[in-house]
Amino acid sequence: MSLDYPGLLAALHVESELLTHRLQDLPFEYWGRATPAQGWSIQDQVSHLAFFDDATKLALTAPDHFAQMAAKLIDGGMDFPDRVAEQHRILAPEALMSWFSAARQELLTLFANSDPKRRVPWFGPDMSVASSATARLMETWAHGHDIFEALGVEHPATPGLRSIAHLGVSTFAFSHRLNGLDVPSEPVGVRLHSPEGK
Repeated sequence: MSLDYPGLLAALHVESELLTHRLQDLPFEYWGRATPAQGWSIQDQVSHLAFFDDATKLALTAPDHFAQMAAKLIDGGMDFPDRVAEQHRILAPEALMSWFSAARQELLTLFANSDPKRRVPWFGPDMSVASSATARLMETWAHGHDIFEALGVEHPATPGLRSIAHLGVSTFAFSHRLNGLDVPSEPVGVRLHSPEGK
């Protein structure tokens, strides 16, 4: 799959807008509703996205500062996503939505003005800016899906699912090695039908 960076950013924008629209005007009592991610509420899902959008911005603009922040989080244990969620449960829904919306808009602007091939640090191996944008798309879809599930509403399929599927396929061998597993020798095929019927 050749890289269509403007298309990737457009897909991230669509998925971001879809989630933002769903969260706008969400009654206060819904923010504490449990999601399929054990122990995480809707509020936790949104704070996770906002926090790691800010982390991505830091990786893009100040990689040395990002490395220090990431090392500090990891030093506290690999459960740092749960700790991040717990630390932000004091935020009111309005403050959380304001944080997520601002962080996402700033990140979209940064991505649009970045070389997609430039390498940036992350919590694991470095990645390209394009891979970073794909990771934010995947995270937005996955955590958004948990939110849609918790609210009992359909999560519409979007063209961005192609990039998410591509990420899963392209990291197939890496994910096995990362978890100490042998990479299967049998080829794996994935066939998807897009929302447009392709």
